[in-house]
Amino acid sequence: MNYIELLVAIFVSTLILISALDLLSGVLLHANYIISTNSRNLRLFHILNYMRFDFTKHSLSNPKTNISNVLTSQSLFSFYEFVDGETKKVVYKSVVSPTGGYYIYRDVYLDKGFNEEHVNRRTYELCDEVKFKISQDGRFVIVTNDVYGDIIIPRIPPGVRITGIEVKKLH
Repeated sequence: MNYIELLVAIFVSTLILISALDLLSGVLLHANYIISTNSRNLRLFHILNYMRFDFTKHSLSNPKTNISNVLTSQSLFSFYEFVDGETKKVVYKSVVSPTGGYYIYRDVYLDKGFNEEHVNRRTYELCDEVKFKISQDGRFVIVTNDVYGDIIIPRIPPGVRITGIEVKKLH
């Protein structure tokens, strides 16, 4: 092997190494995009599913739901729940912060006659805005967001409970 052949071999191997590293960089960037998108969507899904579960599982049998909007920065959804032998007011507040962040606050108030005592606050940070509204017929609470669209929650939960699912093969 002479000097020219050695330079050509080094040049070709360098091109192959650069191409491989470029492809690896592209794969890592794509994987990062998929992971960040999935985690953002999954976080929003878990929060919305928790709100649905909280409302349908803990609200009173004939819940009083209130929905209000404060300008364009806040949207509120409240109901009364009966937990641990006490009636509590739960308020979900969707807030757009001045810096552009999106948050959902879950505030719990204990009813003390004419006063309400603030008991607990949970804060959830979101990547997209969430708004609450009531359907035109008044039967559903609609949670609107950009990722999942409109999520419909019945204002009066059905009087049934799923106790099990049975699956049988037909053939």
